[in-house]
Amino acid sequence: MSAPNEAPTGAKKPLVLVVDDEPFIRQMIRIALRRQFDIVEAGSAEEALAIIDKSPALRAVVSDARMPGAGGIELMMAVQRRFPMIRRLLVSGYTCENADRLLREGIIDKFLEKPLDVREISSALRGLVP
Repeated sequence: MSAPNEAPTGAKKPLVLVVDDEPFIRQMIRIALRRQFDIVEAGSAEEALAIIDKSPALRAVVSDARMPGAGGIELMMAVQRRFPMIRRLLVSGYTCENADRLLREGIIDKFLEKPLDVREISSALRGLVP
């Protein structure tokens, strides 16, 4: 029998992409979510888009808002435009004045502020990817 919040043995877990330029943040999120989700990681928006193009089973993207090069907002806009069925969760350590607009326009499905509470991100993803 599987532990609470863990997929039953043999069941396929939803695939989630975690995007952050800080490896420690990606690792923390991966560790927090690994019982409920299969996790793939990217260190940039460009790397994330390449992974998304090759991952038809991908169910959600969790991305930091601020990264060198294209940021998380640009990534979420591209994902929403090209892959609208993939759920989009944006996180930021900074106030995101655009979060309400991004939610209203359907560019993101959820916004969370850093520092992240692993229970909060897990709960948010479970709500987006049942």
